This record gives sequence, structure tokens and C-alpha cells, in this order.
Amino acid sequence: MHDYEGVAKNGAGGFAFFVNQPVTPAERADLARCADIEPLEVYHLERIASLLDSPRGYGLRLEYLRVAMNEEEQLAFWSSFNSSMNDRLATFESGVSDLNDKLELVLKRTLAMHLDLISTPSSTGRALGSASSFPTEQLSLPLIMWLHKLVARSDNYKIPRAGELRGVQIWLGPPGSTPITATFLPPPPEEVQDLIEELLFSWRKGYARLGTLRFEERLESIASFHHRFLAIHPFLDANGRVARYILEQQVLELLGRRIAEDFISDPSDYYEFLAAADNGDLRPLINLLRSSLETG
Repeated sequence: MHDYEGVAKNGAGGFAFFVNQPVTPAERADLARCADIEPLEVYHLERIASLLDSPRGYGLRLEYLRVAMNEEEQLAFWSSFNSSMNDRLATFESGVSDLNDKLELVLKRTLAMHLDLISTPSSTGRALGSASSFPTEQLSLPLIMWLHKLVARSDNYKIPRAGELRGVQIWLGPPGSTPITATFLPPPPEEVQDLIEELLFSWRKGYARLGTLRFEERLESIASFHHRFLAIHPFLDANGRVARYILEQQVLELLGRRIAEDFISDPSDYYEFLAAADNGDLRPLINLLRSSLETG
């Protein structure tokens, strides 16, 4: 009733009450009789849990409660997302001229991921087919997993466990290497989710401030994110591709530039610069990124 007092104080046209405890049907009816307003919604424990355990609630549950989706839930999530997207596209079909315009309108209305579905080659030399533009201010684990799934669907590129964080220990190195002799050993799988969520949260939290910093400071922040993402190595495969698409969008948003196609013209240098960053020296990677920015 104390919360309900805010209706009159703020001239509200409705009342939604959230309570993290069980409320019986009879108790809900009593609450409704106490509040003389329509619409009235009571979100009690079972109702909240039901919403969070449904496909539309998986993203919130993952981001704020760190409850990961199991395999069945992931399938339900993507199926629900695709079905909802198709319904919205059909709604707008008569008012748009091509697929890109339809998706732009739909995603702006729903405040969902802003994905560019124009099938033009990116500066990586391949067309992702679904994700060359999205707001990095909203980077979240569901978005990262969605990007990875889109990469898996690109032409002739099959990725195991698409859209899923890796669940096994992996290592990078020449053929025949072991975890002991590997060139690089990413963190164990049980740490991956926490590490990637911390990285994404840090980026979102500092995004607004980045716009006020000097060019070199923004460049350093972007390079640092790129290195940390690759160091976590959240997926079994295609980590570099996902990191590159994120990098391109970060550069476009925060630097107003694009990355040249020859960004990784010499892979050996690129991996050497990443190794230097592993040892605390980010300067080679920053210099590579700076020299790869297109002019004009």
C-alpha cells in the first residue's frame, strides 16, 4: 500500500507491483481490491520465475543472475527469436523496400540488437550475412553468442557448438603441442562465462566516458578490449572473427573511421603483437590498429 501511494503522487495511469515472495491467488485478489486502478499487474515469485525461465527471459536471467542457458533452452531461445523476427518482418513487409530496411525498422522499435543484414563483404574479406552493425554500448553475453551463431551460418563456414561458450580446455600452438608446450593457454572453461561477462560489463559501464576521452585513449581502450576478448577465447572456434566484427563496430562508433582490409596482412606480426599484449605491452597492437585506420 505504501508503493500504491505513488500512483496518486505521480499521476500514474497504471500500477505494476513486484514482490520476490510467493503470493496465493486469494492474496492477489485481496491486493487487487486494495488498489483502485486499471491496469494493475502483480508480479510475484512464481510469475517472475516463469518469465525468466521462458525464452524471452533467458537474456535477462543470464545477464543479471548469471544463470546460463542449457542446450534445450538455447534452442528454444533462438527458435523463439527467429519466429518473432519473422512475424515482425511480415508486419512491416508492405512498408519497406528491402531486407535491410525491414530489419532496421523492426530492431529500432523493439530496442533489440541493431544488425545489418546487407550481404556485402566486410573488411575481413567475407560476408557475415547478418552482423556488420550493432550498438557496442549494449554488448552483452546473449549478443556475443548471437554474433557467433551468425558467423557459423556464413557461407561454407561450419563451426561446432555455434552460439555456445566453450565447455572444454583448449590450447593454441603448433601441431603436436600440449597444454604444457602450448603457445597460449586460455583460461579454463569454468571461468569463461564470468570473465567474458566482466569484460562486457566493464565496456558498457565505461562506454559513455570513452566518448569524452582523447583519440589515443579511445584507441587504447578498443585495443585492450580486443586483446582481452581473444585472451578469454570464449568459443571453441571463430573467436578471431567475432572479435574482428566487434572491433570494426567499436572503431566506427568511437573513432568515426573504418579498418582497412589489410588489417591482418601479416598474421605472424598480428599474433606477435597479441603475445606482447599477453605480457603487458599493448603498444604494438595499438600501433597496428592506428596504422590500419582508413583515412577520409
